[in-house]
Amino acid sequence: MGADNLVMFTRNLLSICLIMVLVLACRVMADNEDSPTQNKGPLETGPTICIDVESDNPLGNPVEAFMYFVPIVSPIPVESIVDEDNQQRVRITSCNTSIKRGKFTTVCNFQMWGSGHHKNIFDTKKTILSGLKEIKHGKTLANMIEYIKFEGLGQGSMKVKGKIVKGVKKVTSVEIKFNEAQNKSPITIGLYSVECKKGKYLFENRFDQQVARVNTLKFKADNSTEPRMEIEIASLGSTGSKEGFYSKFKAKIANLFIKPLLITKQGNQVMLQFGEALNNQHATYTFPKAKNLIVAEKPKKQEDTIVATATEDQEIKVAKAD
Repeated sequence: MGADNLVMFTRNLLSICLIMVLVLACRVMADNEDSPTQNKGPLETGPTICIDVESDNPLGNPVEAFMYFVPIVSPIPVESIVDEDNQQRVRITSCNTSIKRGKFTTVCNFQMWGSGHHKNIFDTKKTILSGLKEIKHGKTLANMIEYIKFEGLGQGSMKVKGKIVKGVKKVTSVEIKFNEAQNKSPITIGLYSVECKKGKYLFENRFDQQVARVNTLKFKADNSTEPRMEIEIASLGSTGSKEGFYSKFKAKIANLFIKPLLITKQGNQVMLQFGEALNNQHATYTFPKAKNLIVAEKPKKQEDTIVATATEDQEIKVAKAD
């Protein structure tokens, strides 16, 4: 082969190699663009809590981490508030599983202690708008949830139930109980009602404010688009009143009529996954990021107060207060 032919052959070979490299690079770039896990950065998550009974972490989990499921299950935006120098903690103390006739039950006990309080406050505008979808115009909005508060000591449990199919465990329900060992539950919810005045439903016109102490929350496997959470209360009374026989009697009656609360589909799935992690004795569980968690901002100005209005044909509108 002559010198000129060798030079030409070499140039052609280099050109072919360059083309192959460019084609390969283009394919890699296309694959990266099509892949949902590429070039998207780290997946955003919520807090990670320790659920290992034998953990070397005697301090347990901060209460705001343990209660992070609230803004996940809530279809209404929620603002999470923790007081300064909060010392509230929650720690799993034991987990036991029993299996019988293709079904399993895992019970994990937890302890709650520490000073301070943690509060999840629900967006009042969205709460009222949501409630208006369930009533006729002019009717009173009753028992709207204003907040969920965690304050006090106690013991609780998480009961995970499921079935075993072909050797695989599937969680069917998760029940969180906050009043084990005859301890009073530290969980309360604030309720209020709103009358329709001049065609408008204003949070400022709320009345019949009450406080209910929550004993139990229950989540069930549900493939529908509108899963529900069951709730059982221990007492129900006017805000500021003492809990006694009458408030406990009211709660017993109310439990007969309380409808399961609407929650998000993601939230229901998360709670079942949480139960699965407990049953499998995982060391930790990481919550996904709560889409409805409101980041604390500066207090709203008076002129920014929102009013919810319902028209005669049930069309819901939003208008600023006069």
